[in-house]
Amino acid sequence: MIDTASTNLSAASIFDDEVVDHTTPKILIHLHIHKTAGSSLNSLVKHNFCRSGIFEWVSRHDKSGGLDLGTSDSVKQKLQEFGLNRVEYISGHVPFGIHEMLPASAKYFTLVRNPVERIVSLFYWRQQSPKSARPPFNANGRPLSFEEYVESGDVHLDNLQVRVLSGASELNPAAASAPSEVILASPVTRVHLEQAKDNIAKHFIAAAPIGHIAECALVLRAIYRWPMRRLYNEKKNRNRYRPATADVPARLKGLIEKANTYDIELCDWINKRFSEQRKLYEPELSKDLRRYDAANRRLNFIGTMVPTGVKRILAKRFLWR
Repeated sequence: MIDTASTNLSAASIFDDEVVDHTTPKILIHLHIHKTAGSSLNSLVKHNFCRSGIFEWVSRHDKSGGLDLGTSDSVKQKLQEFGLNRVEYISGHVPFGIHEMLPASAKYFTLVRNPVERIVSLFYWRQQSPKSARPPFNANGRPLSFEEYVESGDVHLDNLQVRVLSGASELNPAAASAPSEVILASPVTRVHLEQAKDNIAKHFIAAAPIGHIAECALVLRAIYRWPMRRLYNEKKNRNRYRPATADVPARLKGLIEKANTYDIELCDWINKRFSEQRKLYEPELSKDLRRYDAANRRLNFIGTMVPTGVKRILAKRFLWR
């Protein structure tokens, strides 16, 4: 296991002028951006906290803004009802900035995703999910095609990840007044991109690309010294009916990329940054990843045939530390 003190010194040199603090915060916040495998990541992490200290924000918890995040006031009210002094872990579509309302030190973690992949996943999930709060329809009540949706200019198509991670209030419009409404919002600028980067550098214990979900959880495990057996995971909210990104017409991909230049730049920056962060935990991280992948494949295969309780017992055996 890596030594925390040496980690902090190494991190400061690797990340240029950033001061990356890997000491464990009192409160860990999972900032879940839509369709970035946040539900799967949450299932990996939350079992490391006592149930009495876990606060999970869900859509029924009152008001959301145009980015489908809980409003600061709504989240604060529910946290107060939950009990600010007992919270240890927060997860859900919560806004950046809620750390300021907490009584103890807090840091975030999150996953990001290539915007073309994220938007394809978002559209087909909303089209098929009966729980979708705002499926895309036109003014006559006809569902939009994917092409029509891409051309609509909806806020979820325009640098959403920078909008969320910058915490800029002017980028979060009011929620839709009707299910069919396309929401437009202020444009994202380079200032907002730099603010998102600054927020990650100062307030995130980890930010990773979606393809490194296991490594992200293992970095958190190394920092918190969690036992490996608690990281057993099954993929959540899988969309089996969406087309492959390779099958999306090049014209539509081009439109998405043009509308998400800052998201693409942010994802590239996070990918490089997380690659450097991972180096702080080598060679242990690579060893743990191989063991985790092998055990998790077996558990997910067996899990199709046995109850959840049995899977947990097997997880303790396969992921024994």
